[in-house]
Amino acid sequence: MQPLEAQAPTPPPTVGRAADVVARALRSAGVRQAFGVPGGETLRLIESLGEAGIPFRLARHENAAGYMAIGAQRAGESLGLLVATLGPGVANAIGPAAHALQDDVPLVILGGRVALDSAPEFRHQVIDQQALFRPVTKAVFELRAERAAEIIGAAIATALAEPRGSVYVDCPLDEVEKTCAGDREASPARTTPPSADLEPLVAALDRSRRPLLLLGLGALRPGVAPVVAALLERRPMPVLTSYKAKGIVPESHPLALGGAGLSPLADEMLLPFVGRADLVLLAGYDPVEMRSNWNRPFAATAEVSSLGIAAARRAGPVAKTAIEAPLVPILRGLTDRCRATPLAEDLEEEIETLRARLEKAFAPRGAWEPAVLFDLVREGIGAEDLVTVDTGAHRILLTQRWRLEQPGRLLQSSGFCSMACALPMAIGALLAAPERRVVALLGDGGLEMAVGELATLRDLRLPLTLVVVDDGGYALIDLKQRARGFAPAGVAFGRSDYVQLAHAFGGRGHLVTDAASARAALVAAGTADEGFDLIHAVFPGRSYDGRI
Repeated sequence: MQPLEAQAPTPPPTVGRAADVVARALRSAGVRQAFGVPGGETLRLIESLGEAGIPFRLARHENAAGYMAIGAQRAGESLGLLVATLGPGVANAIGPAAHALQDDVPLVILGGRVALDSAPEFRHQVIDQQALFRPVTKAVFELRAERAAEIIGAAIATALAEPRGSVYVDCPLDEVEKTCAGDREASPARTTPPSADLEPLVAALDRSRRPLLLLGLGALRPGVAPVVAALLERRPMPVLTSYKAKGIVPESHPLALGGAGLSPLADEMLLPFVGRADLVLLAGYDPVEMRSNWNRPFAATAEVSSLGIAAARRAGPVAKTAIEAPLVPILRGLTDRCRATPLAEDLEEEIETLRARLEKAFAPRGAWEPAVLFDLVREGIGAEDLVTVDTGAHRILLTQRWRLEQPGRLLQSSGFCSMACALPMAIGALLAAPERRVVALLGDGGLEMAVGELATLRDLRLPLTLVVVDDGGYALIDLKQRARGFAPAGVAFGRSDYVQLAHAFGGRGHLVTDAASARAALVAAGTADEGFDLIHAVFPGRSYDGRI
């Protein structure tokens, strides 16, 4: 050790505004772009973010900006970042905050707020913003200049900690402008979960004759797919996933039964099979992704164990036991310790039959229907490319029909099931991963909710392909309304000319009414270097009857 007098002095902390400290911390955490709509109370934050190397991307609505940030995170960035001004600005961010909380997305929301010293007499656009966000985020913070590094460090760590989710940081105007010491925000300490006792689960797996693996969104982590593959090689068993976890096991794999949890038609085939399992491994599984009839689909005698940190905390009444530890070492430990056991011949035949039934149920039945369109889109998508899809009847059919060979390639709102997310998520994903092709699949209702973001596309000149599935109404709600014997109300609307809409926003529009025109439009859109293509695919109303 050097003598005390010979040691180099500790450099003094950098002095700057609190907004600068926040921006540099976010940059150090891997944030590469911010999304939002500017306001007077966020101008300093936006300036500091730009100086730190985080460009501000203008959206037309804060809800869309939040989904852009989520799309960027899902495409590879460490954190999503949304900046919203006070009052109506932050109120518009509630949707993406709730989505991130329920869908395992680390998202930081910076909300502008009136200066503390003027708050007692200031009433314009004022609401209790912290109270607004507490139910839909993991935590709420208030920025204070003297502790800026500590506060933003805690916010980042909270968003990234398992289970991941959204955090809200209230940023008073006078606090972000204050000069303070910063740049000493060391990486937050990470606690190591205790090593799990796997022996009881290994013993259960060894004696099981009909095990089942169910993968959820918590399994979308680096390194999970290879260890799952190794486990299935040693101990073959049927595999189901939630919609978001599709592709962790390639869906061409003979043990893969695809995504599940939202389609009544698929449930009719899957739930009886699931109910015959004697051991169920819920790996990264979160019931928020599934319809309520998946809360207790397992036999009363089945051993049901939840695996993974996030899953163990959220599995609730579904699992009988839980192992709260990182998923990769759990699965690797099971693989190393369980007995190599071939799949029972009768179970192998059941799986093969069930795969064939699912394929037939969701296959096209005519020359032009949504399933045909989805197959054409899939033909033009590379293994590394990304697809986003809005909530609605089309998403249920697409997600059952679509076969993924890699995880994380189909982006959607699964837990919160928000509409109007596909377009902004696609924008964020393409900004984060410009080397990939990105296609957004929207319903007509979803497009009309998010139509202002076509102006965002125009300004960014992104080569995005939008495919609008137009059946003249809210098809999923219409199905539910009729199933309950209710009179039609609020589910039908007039058809718009989306080709002209695309032209009005500087894009290229294509009307398609059959497979040939759809294929030609998709090929043309795939060759564009910049600017967006909107493919308007028209179908008869009630195209999903008996199909989902």
